Amino acid sequence: MNLVSIIIPHAPYHDSIVEQAIAAASSQSLRCDVIPVSDKEGRGTGWARNEGVALSDSLFIVCLDADDTLREDAIERMVASYAYNHYVYCDSIEGDSIHVTPDCGVYLNETWHTVSALIPTAAFKAVGGFNEQLPALEDTEFFMRLQAFGVCGVRCPHPLLRYTAGGRRSREFKQHPAYSATHADIFNKWTGAIQMGCGCGAAVSGQIPENKLDTDILVTALYSKRQTVGPVTGRLYNAPRGSESYQLWVDPRDQEAKPDMWQPVKVIDHNITPSVDDVMAMYQEAVQS
Repeated sequence: MNLVSIIIPHAPYHDSIVEQAIAAASSQSLRCDVIPVSDKEGRGTGWARNEGVALSDSLFIVCLDADDTLREDAIERMVASYAYNHYVYCDSIEGDSIHVTPDCGVYLNETWHTVSALIPTAAFKAVGGFNEQLPALEDTEFFMRLQAFGVCGVRCPHPLLRYTAGGRRSREFKQHPAYSATHADIFNKWTGAIQMGCGCGAAVSGQIPENKLDTDILVTALYSKRQTVGPVTGRLYNAPRGSESYQLWVDPRDQEAKPDMWQPVKVIDHNITPSVDDVMAMYQEAVQS
C-alpha cells in the first residue's frame, strides 16, 4: 500500500497546463502515487476524482485540479499534520495573496479551503465520494458531508498550493440561474448536520448540549414537539429551534424503546481512519526512501 495518491482530473481544455500539475505532484519530497484521470467525455470533475480514487491503493488521497500546483513539500507537511479521525487542509496562494483558512469551522464560518486536502481513503469511500450529479460546488458539498459524518478538518498552517480561482466549468455555472439555488440547497442540507454531527463544527456553533453524554447517539426526531421525555431514562430532551425535522442527542436506550420517535443518524465508523502511529510509521519509511 502507498501512503498518498494524488488524483489529477483533466478535461481536453486542460491539455496545455495539466503537465505542470503532474510535474508538481511527481516532484513531492514525500513519495506519492500520481494518478491523472482524463475526462474526454465531459462527465465532470466529480466523476474523474471518484474514478481516480477507485484506481488508488493508498492510505490517503489528495485531489489536485489541473490548473493548480503543489509546493514541493506540500504532501510531507500535510501528512505530518495528520490527526486521528480528521482530514488535513492547508492555506493557499492565489495571485499575490495568501488565502488563510481558519483552524476550525470551515464552511460553517462562510470560509473555504481548496479541494487539495489530505483525506483518508476509507473515509472518502464511506461517505460516497463526490456527488457526480452536481454541475459545480461538488467539492463544497463533499467536505460539508464529510464533516457531517464525523470526520472534520485540521489545518496545516502553510500556503502549500498555488490556486487558480474559478475553473472554466465553475465560471460558466456561476452565471447560471441555478447556481444560487444549488448553493443554498447544499448549505441548507448539511449545515445543521455538521453542527450536530461534527465535534469541530459543534464547538463553533455551540449546538452540542451541555448534558450530552459520551454514550449518546445522534438522531433525527420524527415528531415536532418542543420537549419530550425519554421513556427509559426519563431525561428531558429539548428540541433545537428551527424546522420541524431536527437532530438531537439521545440515550440509545430511549431510542431503542421508541424507534418511531427517533431515527439514528448514519455516522461512519471512525476506526476506518488510520491511527497516527500507523501513519507516522509509513511517513518515516516514505521519507527515508
